[in-house]
Amino acid sequence: MLLFMLNGVFGGMAQNLQELQKNLRWNEGNVTLNTEEYFFGEVRYDEIQGIVSFRSDNKSDDKQSFQTSEILKLEYRDLDGRLRTFYSLAFTHDEIGREEICFYEVIKAFENFSVLSTRDEQSTNRTQVFSVVPMPSAITIARSLQHERIYFLDHTGKSELYTTIVYEKIKGNFFRAQGDGGKILNENLFPKYLGKHWLTVKRYVRENRLRLNNREGIVGALEYYAVLIRAGQ
Repeated sequence: MLLFMLNGVFGGMAQNLQELQKNLRWNEGNVTLNTEEYFFGEVRYDEIQGIVSFRSDNKSDDKQSFQTSEILKLEYRDLDGRLRTFYSLAFTHDEIGREEICFYEVIKAFENFSVLSTRDEQSTNRTQVFSVVPMPSAITIARSLQHERIYFLDHTGKSELYTTIVYEKIKGNFFRAQGDGGKILNENLFPKYLGKHWLTVKRYVRENRLRLNNREGIVGALEYYAVLIRAGQ
């Protein structure tokens, strides 16, 4: 199934790190499972654990939970009113050379390309740290990591990895990105896909102090590109 059959219906979804916490709240939405079962009501998506919960309404005691591997499509509006859309999609990654099915968020979809995001499963390592103050003791530090990969996908279904962002959690701290951004792996993708609009978008990015190595900056640039497209520039 090509994502571009659905172009024009997806909204941009700016999401900084603090906004991840909003997913732990219930939002109106719907879930379609791989079995084609459909649920409409309230959903709660924990991106860190990769679990989607569903209930029919806020008075319901009948709650269900699903792993993202069980879901074909997830859609809901967050607390800011943004429509967020996720799909289980299969395509060949350029960096591994084989087809893989992952759970992707549609960050932005255009006529000729889309930008998608997917997250790996969280991994946690525990290490002991020894201290002699105020008295000899050992404490266990839990360090959790999760990787978010952002892709450009062309109209043929070919994907190109743009950046990988590492989210880190140490002990009780909420997840944060190392260095507040990821490593850009292919700087040619924005110029390649935005074409004649790239220089205008680049100027907008600079004037608004956006960074194209984090999610917020990427979304901001794509939103402005969408404005230029709608204006017919």
